Amino acid sequence: VASYLVFKGSTNIEIKDVYFLMPSVFFVKYCIFTIGVKIAEVTSVRFTNIVGVSLMLGGYSSLIYAKSLSHFLYGLISFGVGDGVCNLSTITNAWKYFPESKGTISGIVLAGLGLSASILNPLADFIVNPNLIDTDIYGFYPFEVASRLSLFLYVIYP
Repeated sequence: VASYLVFKGSTNIEIKDVYFLMPSVFFVKYCIFTIGVKIAEVTSVRFTNIVGVSLMLGGYSSLIYAKSLSHFLYGLISFGVGDGVCNLSTITNAWKYFPESKGTISGIVLAGLGLSASILNPLADFIVNPNLIDTDIYGFYPFEVASRLSLFLYVIYP
């Protein structure tokens, strides 16, 4: 991400500047989990899923066109809020249909999340850095690798 942003014009970025990106997404997501469940109780799970997916798509669109660290962070946080709104509310809805199998339902959903990561990580390596080019001494990838991040975002864009 840092290499991508440098080649998009943000020349004052260092590698350490992007270390907080993914933790910020998880922090926002986990803070929103219970709010999403409460919203689903008042409205419906369908509503929280529509809101959540809309926020995730908006955040993802922002990631594709981001040219600064703050813009990229905005996209990731929007994605985290959307994921937080619809994630746990969907699981609690599934518990209503299978009250005797809450553990199994939770395991199936979480296994699906793990499976998606085990598919998307190699796919990202294949698309972004197929030749396994290493970073320079400052931790940045060359242009040919960094520029492929937007291609990967287009490929996995729903």
